[in-house]
Amino acid sequence: MDKKLNKKNIEIEKFFEPLEEWLPKVDNEWIKIKDIPFYIYDGKKTKIIYNFDNNILDEAKKISNLLKDNDFKDKIIQNENNIIKMFKFTDGIITNYSYTSGSMNYVFKHTLCNYFEGKDTLINIFTDISKVKMELVDCYKGEHYRKYMPDIKDSLIAKEKVPDLFVIYKNILDMYVSNDLKEVEYNIYLFDNGDLKYLFSSEEEVNKDNINEYIEEFDLEYKKGNKIKLIEKINCRSYTQVMLKMDKYLYDKKMIGKSFNTYYNIIDPNFDASKISAVKKELFFNVQRFKIDNFLKDITDYSKVHKYIFEISYDNKKFVDISDADKSLKDNLEYIYSLGDKKIVKYTKLLPILRTVKFEDLKIKIIKKKTKNMKISLDVWLNDYIKKHDTIKNGLNYSDEEKKIVNKKSFIRFTKKKKVA
Repeated sequence: MDKKLNKKNIEIEKFFEPLEEWLPKVDNEWIKIKDIPFYIYDGKKTKIIYNFDNNILDEAKKISNLLKDNDFKDKIIQNENNIIKMFKFTDGIITNYSYTSGSMNYVFKHTLCNYFEGKDTLINIFTDISKVKMELVDCYKGEHYRKYMPDIKDSLIAKEKVPDLFVIYKNILDMYVSNDLKEVEYNIYLFDNGDLKYLFSSEEEVNKDNINEYIEEFDLEYKKGNKIKLIEKINCRSYTQVMLKMDKYLYDKKMIGKSFNTYYNIIDPNFDASKISAVKKELFFNVQRFKIDNFLKDITDYSKVHKYIFEISYDNKKFVDISDADKSLKDNLEYIYSLGDKKIVKYTKLLPILRTVKFEDLKIKIIKKKTKNMKISLDVWLNDYIKKHDTIKNGLNYSDEEKKIVNKKSFIRFTKKKKVA
């Protein structure tokens, strides 16, 4: 074995070396749980608490770096007599439960290392892990714990005070909305036509003279007796923060399904800790899409352009496309970002990049323009550029052949699902 690798493994092994941790004795201090062959410890418990102090955080960061490109493997040491420890991670506001058939300390250290490696963990729900602690809740014993422990855990979660959904979303948003974003004032309005209400936002002041442009999608026009109420003025650096404010109002007033607002902007009203990773990814993506106004620099005079080719690149991988001049570069970007996770073949390679990379880390520019009088074929120019820079095999473009294959697979999936009369 390589000496450096061996030294790394020794350091890793030392970090994960199991500590002697309290276990209840197998005596008469156990109570059978109703309806299942499982027992809960009813004796005096010794407190087990692990704090996320700076020393352990620094050490875990170091070990997580050593674990990269390393074949180190270890195995959890099972507790004696089928004893299971239920524990919780909590910051006093949010609590996340889980259990282990081994040492809590082992779970504690592995959770931290996985967290610093960017993996989904039980502590991803917390915005400041230095305020979190891991604490023993109860001990159980019995065979086939994987069958019974999930229900026991869910019963504990049900008794727990549910954290404010909007506090969680706000805390996550605060991680992604940076101070270098320009602050903008938005107005949140409530329109009421006597039958149904509609909550919306605008940068401009809304009154009876311009309300129609906000309600025309519902085939409505302002009429005498309709009400327009300013709910709140809000200064924020990302429109995602406005969306959250609006969702809070819709949630508190129970307006979804009883108004022209038929869905929430960003929140999942059925949120629980298991969805934290998906919520973080979605909020990160939403924040990026609203950075276009802040970071996109485009001085093109589109009145003098007929068509143009634009490029989006990251880490030397390029996506190129043609656009008519009736759509600006900003228009194209807003459209692509608005697709979210929709399966559009053309953007299949590009969208995963947009969902995980900060907008300011992308390189976006117009690389070729054409006026109406120019005889150059932009299609030919684009094909030559794609070949020269290999934007299909080693980039973010799809070839016509790849598009046909993907479309054919989609068609096959559709025909398989289609019912035969």
